[in-house]
Amino acid sequence: MDGLRLDATHALADTSERHLIAEIADAVHARGGFVTAEDERNPAQLLRDPTGRGAGLDAAWADDFHHQARVALTGTNERHYASYSGTAAALADVLRHGWTYRGQPFPAWDNRPRGEPCRHLPAKAFIFCIENHDQIGNRARGGTPGAFGHARAISRRLGAAPPQSLCPAAFHGAGMGRQLPVSLLHRS
Repeated sequence: MDGLRLDATHALADTSERHLIAEIADAVHARGGFVTAEDERNPAQLLRDPTGRGAGLDAAWADDFHHQARVALTGTNERHYASYSGTAAALADVLRHGWTYRGQPFPAWDNRPRGEPCRHLPAKAFIFCIENHDQIGNRARGGTPGAFGHARAISRRLGAAPPQSLCPAAFHGAGMGRQLPVSLLHRS
């Protein structure tokens, strides 16, 4: 096993002394694997910090980056996107810190705090994407991938060249200019 992505870890309720997520991370690491998670709460304690504390996950999806980028590029402000400004400063902040919400009131959650401080975590603890299955396929009519064009537009908005240390990933044909919608929600 080289890697495992845990989806929606915020929905994994476990009251045992050692959380199931930490046990999964231990099992994957014992096989030489890498463990990532998607968790809307932005919980730093899921990740392994430099001192070895935390649940032991290697990285978490930084969905706040996607949301800031989408607002910046499209002007979308519906539903949870209303909680993001999409400014160059906001994009730079999420790239610098990993998450936009690190304990601040989150408007989409009736201003309850979202996230935890994460400055102590290394940059490699955050996975930045412009599109993934949550942003493309979880729509009634699918979505049209545009990651490469969006990445260039984000770089222009930040006034910088695309970071050479990041590895771009094509999602459902984006690298080949696919224009057809991708639908991961299907009824037979």
